[in-house]
Amino acid sequence: MKCCERSAECIDGEWACSTCGLVLETEMETKLFDDDLLVRHKDKTLGSFIGDRRGVDNLRKTERYSTVRTSGEFHCNMVASEFNMTTNARDTMKEYYHSLKNKAIFNAKISLEVRAAAIGYVVLREYAYAYTLREVAVRLEIPRKVLSRHARSFARVLNKGYIFTQNNVYPLIEKFALRLGKSRQFMNDCLSLYEHLNGIEMYQPTSVHLAAIFYAIERCEPFPSFTQKVIGELFSVQPLAIRTNVKKIKSILNVKEMSIKDAIV
Repeated sequence: MKCCERSAECIDGEWACSTCGLVLETEMETKLFDDDLLVRHKDKTLGSFIGDRRGVDNLRKTERYSTVRTSGEFHCNMVASEFNMTTNARDTMKEYYHSLKNKAIFNAKISLEVRAAAIGYVVLREYAYAYTLREVAVRLEIPRKVLSRHARSFARVLNKGYIFTQNNVYPLIEKFALRLGKSRQFMNDCLSLYEHLNGIEMYQPTSVHLAAIFYAIERCEPFPSFTQKVIGELFSVQPLAIRTNVKKIKSILNVKEMSIKDAIV
């Protein structure tokens, strides 16, 4: 149910209900209406005076702001460009944004940046782009928990909740392994360990979990070449978090570190 626009006020560049926060319209520019003076872009009435307060209020309802429908797409385009999305993925982002807006899902507490970031993460997952939640959060400068919460919420509304149960993890393993200059065999070993653990207990391919798998397989090498610190910097996680997760992996497999490979054969 949508609120009456009589209770709307401008909050952070958007017309939103002052009671519930429902976003009614958005703007990209500064205020175009003063109390007694109307200034309209691309209009011959530039500088026209309005006789009374009622005239100003009526024009606010009909005119609002000149670029009201561009800001959401602008932020979606920024996110799409950040991750070099294809044309189809960009179009999907815009489609999802307008669908969520038409369903009155947005409110004034969810900034345009968070909306675009969350929708962008949904599209990245749907199109199988090799990015973790942590990577997306860091690159877009959005808190990870905020990004995850809104992305899952939007996905449910869009009937796309299933994308968070599909884990195409190999592109992620391949991307990080290539950065370390590791072999294809190393990638396959990491994938085998991930799938083995996933068969015992369901895991999301988080940065910490993948970093622990990388370090566990690296420690099985005859001559390990990368430390926890190096792998931690690659995945943007702390070495302590890697050690903790490696211990958990060994506990699940009930093996010592050097026999992890044997346990997944």
